[in-house]
Amino acid sequence: MLNSKLKIFLLIIILNGTNLYCEVRENNADNIEDITFEISKFNRDNIEEKSKTIEKDYLKLKKLIEIKSIDVEQKTKWIFKFLDAYSWNKKENKYFDELKKYIPYPCCSTEPYGYGFCYFDGSPMTEKKYYSVGEFSEGLAKVSVAIDFKFDAIEKYGFIDENGKEIISTKYDYAGRFSEGLALVCLGSTYCANGKYGFIDKTGKEVIPIKYQKAFSFEEGLAAVMLNGKWGFIDRNGMEVIPLKYDSVKSFSEGLAVVEIDGKYGFIDNKGKEVIPLKYDEAESFKDGLARVKIDTRLGTKWGFIDKKGNEVIPVKYDSINPFYEGLSAVGLECKYGFVDKNGKEVIPLKYDEVGNFSNGIVRVRLNDKWFYIDKNENIVKTEKP
Repeated sequence: MLNSKLKIFLLIIILNGTNLYCEVRENNADNIEDITFEISKFNRDNIEEKSKTIEKDYLKLKKLIEIKSIDVEQKTKWIFKFLDAYSWNKKENKYFDELKKYIPYPCCSTEPYGYGFCYFDGSPMTEKKYYSVGEFSEGLAKVSVAIDFKFDAIEKYGFIDENGKEIISTKYDYAGRFSEGLALVCLGSTYCANGKYGFIDKTGKEVIPIKYQKAFSFEEGLAAVMLNGKWGFIDRNGMEVIPLKYDSVKSFSEGLAVVEIDGKYGFIDNKGKEVIPLKYDEAESFKDGLARVKIDTRLGTKWGFIDKKGNEVIPVKYDSINPFYEGLSAVGLECKYGFVDKNGKEVIPLKYDEVGNFSNGIVRVRLNDKWFYIDKNENIVKTEKP
């Protein structure tokens, strides 16, 4: 058996070896107090510098999470500190998916009925007193209380922090998650059918007036808003940087946004320039450099994919076309289905009567009333009995 002094000595060596700062106040290695976790200083505009510090800080945090004698509440505070520093977005924080399992999650009670939050070890974080709750986003979680059950529950929304403290009171008729430091809220109408929308910051201050007929959350620094039946975009200061002149829009994705006038769709950049003409009968947001578009013809609806310059990478000729899964998109033409890659090459011929989407390298297909699974080289890897 190791004596107490040797235990303390080994503990200090281990913690110092991972750049953790700790103070053991008692001569008992099983009672660890005042271990702290601090974020390394880095220039947020320097991607290379950030990539180095995030890895170092993540390793420190991971070590702390594994120490059983540290309570779950303290570990949660450190996890939130890390996410606040390096982003709650997996696009910007490569460790977000790994840490997501440690974020408090919604849990419920049946008697009395209600929702609250539990820590990752299953222990309660808050009372289960809310009618509904949402996941944590940027350090805050949406909660609601029901104020009327006459026909259906009428909810009022607010936000709690990582301590379970209600820091934004439950007074809004609608609230979205926090995105880029702001949350979309609505007041003035049950279920916000005829209410007005605006934005609040994390203190609950209404930083963008609640005056819009409709609005979307901020994406890539801009939020879509509607006033007098027309859509445009505002920045985080509430300035209308892209005129409210469109019949419909979608949020920015990969630097471009879908816009529509008189039933024709195209794309604008964040300066409002129409970089892809409004000529499509439907268009979806860009993902991985490609956007799905539709044109109505005398022969019926045709689908394809375009790049950010408007080039038809996958010709707009298919009767149906799915999003890409594992690099391949299911396409259909004259009731036969196959797959194309992101260069538009038909890598699996359009000969099947029905297909699914690729998952784990295989896909379920039907040919002549027989179902089976194929891989990306069209090898049959599994059959199904009739």
